[in-house]
Amino acid sequence: MARAKRLEFTKPVQRDIIKRATGDDGRIRCEGCRCVVKPGGFHIDHIIADGLRRDKSKPLTAADGQLLCSGFPESCHGKKTTKHDVPAIAEAKRREDRAIGVRGPEKRPIQSRGFPETVKPAKPPVRTAPGPSEIGRRFGVRK
Repeated sequence: MARAKRLEFTKPVQRDIIKRATGDDGRIRCEGCRCVVKPGGFHIDHIIADGLRRDKSKPLTAADGQLLCSGFPESCHGKKTTKHDVPAIAEAKRREDRAIGVRGPEKRPIQSRGFPETVKPAKPPVRTAPGPSEIGRRFGVRK
């Protein structure tokens, strides 16, 4: 099954989203946290993740996107992608696989002849000195 190509926002749609996020003072604000972003410090993100869209034939509009701050670890775009979009897409794929009957590989033990059994040599007997041992002398054991 071929995967559908990811839909990107056209330049006119990107302009509309940026104009929508620009305030009366002329500054561009993140539509997630309302912080001021400089040009290039933002990302135009799909409101509904592109991986979750079923109808890819319909063109994207400004209502399908939002301007989010990016460029640092706790940015709105980074948080939305890692905490919401990626898990939601993975869950959708798992549900679809379960619905159509896709299963992973069967888990069973490795089929091999195994290792040959080793024969360990017998240990030689421990040689002791004749007479009572030092421990025996300490405790008064005599022969």
